[in-house]
Amino acid sequence: MNDQLFETWQIHCRINLYVLESISSEAFRADEPAKGRGFAGMFAHIHNTRLMWLEVSAPELTKSLKKLDKDAKLDKASLKKALA
Repeated sequence: MNDQLFETWQIHCRINLYVLESISSEAFRADEPAKGRGFAGMFAHIHNTRLMWLEVSAPELTKSLKKLDKDAKLDKASLKKALA
């Protein structure tokens, strides 16, 4: 069961990175919508939510990780690094 869970997690992470890479530069840099988040904000939210759950379930794994500022100008490279 643990192997299946880990494999599913790896697939999920790869898909998120594929989606991030597939967003055109123009779309990625577009203004955020009036409601909701832009692309950078969505991926930062994914990272921050994962970090929140890790802090509860395995705090020792979070020592080298930092929460992403949702208002910061995030680029694809920094998001890719955080999501990896």
